[in-house]
Amino acid sequence: MANVVAPFGLAPLIGRTLEGGNLQTRFYPAPTASAFYIGDAVTRAAGGNLDRTITPGTTNYIGVCLQQKAAGVASPTPAGLPVCDQITQLYRVQDDGSATLGVAIKGQNANLIITGTTRRAPQMSGDLLNASAADTSATKDLHIIDAWGDPTNDPTAASAIWIVTFNRHRMGLGIAGV
Repeated sequence: MANVVAPFGLAPLIGRTLEGGNLQTRFYPAPTASAFYIGDAVTRAAGGNLDRTITPGTTNYIGVCLQQKAAGVASPTPAGLPVCDQITQLYRVQDDGSATLGVAIKGQNANLIITGTTRRAPQMSGDLLNASAADTSATKDLHIIDAWGDPTNDPTAASAIWIVTFNRHRMGLGIAGV
């Protein structure tokens, strides 16, 4: 069966971390000039603001943005935008369909494709897992845990949905895949 292509960025799995803990969020300042969308992978700029200037396979992430903010608009709260920043948080993300991964991909790593244009809805991120770049390299952005267990998700077809965690997080070191 073909998977539906509907990118949503990275969606935190509530109550699902590698150690079984709850979703952890913190507020980070966001620059007025930048747009952020729900599910955007984010890092921090030198001044401490959230940033989307990301080079896959190189940038260390801080987490995932949980609230939309349009460019040219100030943060909705003085504290900034909520970000899921727990190093062991699990997320689901759709792959870009550039390769068919299959269930044997579990335990390997892949980069993100950072996009600012492909959105399922105006407030949702278009970030995707780069299926054609999945391998055991420790420098990749994401660590693939498993296929998303929904019956409509076919991990043997293109554009599958995967459970992942950050492999390149500012608070931890990347690991080689298996």
